Amino acid sequence: MAIALNFNKIKKTYMFLTLADDKHTTLMIGTPNKALSDELMTLNKAMVELSKEETEDTEESEFILNELYEVCTKILNRNKNGIKISKKQVEELLDYEDIIIFFKNYVDYVNSITNSKN
Repeated sequence: MAIALNFNKIKKTYMFLTLADDKHTTLMIGTPNKALSDELMTLNKAMVELSKEETEDTEESEFILNELYEVCTKILNRNKNGIKISKKQVEELLDYEDIIIFFKNYVDYVNSITNSKN
């Protein structure tokens, strides 16, 4: 007896995100692939380390903020809707607080998927 696995029919879980644009665009964002997952882990570690430092390194903070927008753009482009979003759009739509909230919620979403499969 042959067993068939069709990845096109697998039911997946998505994070729904409504953008603060004029159209209130709603995206269904999927889990990261390996490359994006690696970027998320690296960025998360950098953010934790930066928050532990007593002195503020402006250059390092700016680098991490730029990386945060870059990674978040990649995450937003993993949407089931097929909507393409540029980094410039993300920078215009999300302020610093928004991007931190999004990043935290996306990491929580990925962790919930990871934990539910075990």
